[in-house]
Amino acid sequence: MYLAIAKAKIWFLVGFYFVVVGGALVGADQLVLTNGDKLTGTVTSMAEGKIQFKSDLLGEFTVELNKIRSLDTDADSTIILQEQEEPVKGRILVEDEQYYLVVDNQKQPFELEQITAMGIAADKIIEPPDMSFKWSGKFEAVLTGRTGNTERSSVGGKFAIKAQNPEWTIAAYLRALYAEQEIGGDSELTDDEIQGGGRVQKMISEKVSVFGKVDFEKDRIERLKLRSILTGGLGYRWIDNDTWFYENRLGVGIEQEDFEDGVQNRSAVGELSSDLKYKVNSRVDLSQLTTWTAGFDDIQSYRLNAETAATIYLDNSHHLFIKSGIKHDYDSQPLDEVKPLDTYYFTNLGYEF
Repeated sequence: MYLAIAKAKIWFLVGFYFVVVGGALVGADQLVLTNGDKLTGTVTSMAEGKIQFKSDLLGEFTVELNKIRSLDTDADSTIILQEQEEPVKGRILVEDEQYYLVVDNQKQPFELEQITAMGIAADKIIEPPDMSFKWSGKFEAVLTGRTGNTERSSVGGKFAIKAQNPEWTIAAYLRALYAEQEIGGDSELTDDEIQGGGRVQKMISEKVSVFGKVDFEKDRIERLKLRSILTGGLGYRWIDNDTWFYENRLGVGIEQEDFEDGVQNRSAVGELSSDLKYKVNSRVDLSQLTTWTAGFDDIQSYRLNAETAATIYLDNSHHLFIKSGIKHDYDSQPLDEVKPLDTYYFTNLGYEF
């Protein structure tokens, strides 16, 4: 009796396994390559003789139609066929090495090469994305003080504006900081700087972009009358969804520096940026922006700017916020009597519009 119960349990588990696994396989697209590899996943898009396939094992990749032996899709998607005006909702079926297009449970023979677009590519043709620019901006104000062994007060502000559509990003900013510190009864100026700039960026594919940007800086503490940098290059967007955003930008350009003592420098520079954002929940965002700038004539001469911050929205409409974090500005070869590292701890009150 116990043996019979054990056998029944074993057969139940085996049957349950095949039901689950079989269901998982049925509920997925099946792709067989000409080399015999069999993959399960989802066809996300098809256009210009190529298929974008999201595999359970390999992630998302692109494969050309001439490298596909067979393709079965499980769910209906938008399909645009050659010499056919209206798109259809259907799926692809292979039987006896013949492709069929299944629409409303009716199948008709066809070839993959007859597909002009499918999935995301077809949806974009039917309903093109909204290319109008969406404008946004924010203003941050800071007023801090400290008492005790030293007396320190600082004021500052930052204004930023951005226009964006699915292909273009146009952004500009202006930042100012002024701080004094009293030590032994003497007041000492510790910060007096202005920074600003702008960037124009265009997506040339889903992940790759080209950009041009200009930045300028004036810093009385570093005796810097004006530093201007003009760069251009490529960006790669690793991830962009409702939770995560991560992009790297690599560019080259020209840097011009003018100091109060009359010294002038001009050099070719390279620039690498890392831009990371994470939405913790509906009210909290985390961000980290790092920019490394180095001269080609002297690789040991470089600057590193890094800002890590948390933004907490105080209202449901996401207008009023508090931004708190730390900012590092490092110069590997500063002028005499100028410290190489500036570190700022900040808590700003801001308004986004």
